[in-house]
Amino acid sequence: LGDPCNIETLVRAIPEVLRQAGQARFLFTWNYAQPKVLQWIRNELERQGTEDKVRLVGHVPHEELAAYYQAADVFVSLATWDSGPISMVEAMACGAVPVMGTLPSVREWIEDGVNGYLVSQKDVAQVAATIARVLQHPDTAREMACRNRQAVQERADFNERMAFMEQRYRDLSQKRLQC
Repeated sequence: LGDPCNIETLVRAIPEVLRQAGQARFLFTWNYAQPKVLQWIRNELERQGTEDKVRLVGHVPHEELAAYYQAADVFVSLATWDSGPISMVEAMACGAVPVMGTLPSVREWIEDGVNGYLVSQKDVAQVAATIARVLQHPDTAREMACRNRQAVQERADFNERMAFMEQRYRDLSQKRLQC
């Protein structure tokens, strides 16, 4: 499909997740959708017989995303690139356990098995087993969610980060003005 979001791997993992964790339900949101990719997803879900376990929501206004993240047990992104996984951090703040590809920007936040899971973006079996593991171990997931909320509060608080940057700019401007 050539989709940088790599939805294909996740969609192909759905039957195995359902085999291991039959209560699982999938919800897909996106900011944009390529019609070709969306049609492939619908066709694949129908071929798998899993369309009744998946809801394709589409675009959700940013101010409503927290409700979706709070309802989720797992947040999955298998993108093949991401310079700053903001959606992942938002989901972490809301209690969803991240299952993510091994991108450098993700590894800055996720320690595999401690506060989320790192998977090979193209390994359908690994992705399915990891999602199922989160669903099958709710106590571990709750512990990870607590670690993530704390990490987000410590590392991604908007006001604190802006104050930090403002002070850095002041420091730089003071150095420049010294003759």
